Amino acid sequence: MIGFRWLAIAIAVAAILDPSLTVSRSERPPIDVDVSVMPSRAAHPTQVSQSLQRDLVAAGFPVNGGEAPVARVLVADHRPHVMPLDVPVWAVDMSESGKPGVRITDVFTSPSRAPGEAAQVHVTMQAVGVNGQTSELQLEHEGIAVATARHVWRGSPESWSAMLSYRPPSPQSTVVTVRVRRGAQNGEAADGRVDVVLPAERPPFRVLAYDASLSWPSMFVRRSLEGEGPFTLSLLQRGAPNTATRAGAPPRTLSASDLDAFDLVVVGGPEKLTAREVDVLDAFVRDHGGAVAFVASRRPSGGYARLLGDVKIEERITEDPVDVTSADGLVMRASELLVSRASSTARVLATTGPHADPVAFSIRRGDGVIVFSGALDAWRYRTAGQDGFARFWQATLADAAASVTPRLDVRVDPALVAIGQPVRVRATLRASELSASAGGALTAAVSARVIGPDQHVDEVVRLWPSIGPGVFEGEWKPHAAGRYLLTVTSGELRREVDVQALAHAAQPDVVGADDLALIAAASGGDFRSSDRASEVVSAMASRFPAKPVAQSVHPMRSPWWCVPFALALCLEWGWRRLHGAR
Repeated sequence: MIGFRWLAIAIAVAAILDPSLTVSRSERPPIDVDVSVMPSRAAHPTQVSQSLQRDLVAAGFPVNGGEAPVARVLVADHRPHVMPLDVPVWAVDMSESGKPGVRITDVFTSPSRAPGEAAQVHVTMQAVGVNGQTSELQLEHEGIAVATARHVWRGSPESWSAMLSYRPPSPQSTVVTVRVRRGAQNGEAADGRVDVVLPAERPPFRVLAYDASLSWPSMFVRRSLEGEGPFTLSLLQRGAPNTATRAGAPPRTLSASDLDAFDLVVVGGPEKLTAREVDVLDAFVRDHGGAVAFVASRRPSGGYARLLGDVKIEERITEDPVDVTSADGLVMRASELLVSRASSTARVLATTGPHADPVAFSIRRGDGVIVFSGALDAWRYRTAGQDGFARFWQATLADAAASVTPRLDVRVDPALVAIGQPVRVRATLRASELSASAGGALTAAVSARVIGPDQHVDEVVRLWPSIGPGVFEGEWKPHAAGRYLLTVTSGELRREVDVQALAHAAQPDVVGADDLALIAAASGGDFRSSDRASEVVSAMASRFPAKPVAQSVHPMRSPWWCVPFALALCLEWGWRRLHGAR
């Protein structure tokens, strides 16, 4: 048939000419939908997110299409770590902050603990609608309660924090459970639990007690450290120009290379330091990140006074000893005082008198810290009361040694993780450990491995340069329960960190309504609770109405035109074969 032939020819000619038509249609701007929830509570928020995506697409919004969005929908139960506020955010709260009950909302411990020291677990709970009821908070190790606290709820909502202490039998990291039990109205117990890992014991601080001259104050400071688990003490005492007393493993002289073996130097008789010794201590603090404590017996003089910065000293002698109170509430007594007028950069460690005059302070210098005490004769009253003198120096020196930046610092987040969840690893090298590359940038080589003997695991963890010089980050996922040892090395530096993996790690109940509402308000968006999530679609449809858009289309570019073209040719060929035409 001639008609089929001409139809095929017409389709071919139209395809060659490629005509363009202008059509008008309604279009809404693109939207992004994000989900940020705790892994243990991801199922329900994910369902809400998928439902919102379907409704937004039905309303005509392009969702998660890769284009720059005009708005963002955040389905979350906590404030995400990174949340750009360049467009309005509609936040949907998936936390359970408004539902009746008692929840553990936050649990944290210190990153490390001294040998023989108990671990402190700080727990925060929130209660809604349980006025008059009593909650019992327990810290459990292997199912046995090792610490408890109780609280009667008086308001709704109400928050309560408690500190639980426990010294694990092992120096390694230990997994414990924080559990809250509440007397419910029906007589049963309502439980909430969070798993947490207590940090491993750190090595003792290596302390060098260096007496430039014989000094009563420094001798009794040294005695307060002897035999204490957090410290390993060495003594170098210069009694005369050619005479020295040594104990432990001190260096032969006070030199920069020898001080690298110590974390803290306690200096007695500092006014007798030579210019060379002052320079060595200055370099130890500023460049090597060490801590130095000057135990004065009189007003600062000599070269070491310049290390104290812009400090004005006033001598004060009282007829009777007065209380000198530390920031932690420890009290020692003294009658001969050096009252400091330190700069605003100094941290006050102890004060006296009604005006809280500073007597002891610390100052940062480079990567390290310097401690100075002006309670000159506090050693005389060390036996009074609870011996605040010894406890003050133990706490102050441990805090100073722990506060300085280590040469290689390694952090993992979280230290307790569920199987298959990522562990973020961050290694930070101090600036003194970096070397300049050919291009002038500061660089270093860092490597990491994870070893799990019980799980037959020995894996390399890739660490990549991050936000600044000397910062390296990476991720690793455990695939079996147990204890893993993460080892990070850089040259001769080596740090080891424990990571504990559980089949299921119970997390705190995140209460993020206030944070989410703040994000929504700051971005110009809106906030909805989980039971009002469906209102987001109508609110966004009202905020971003569909607009007519003129669009140029090329109908002949559709691949479906191949079907009628081929069909017309086949019918033409079949008709010819049937009628014997050529």
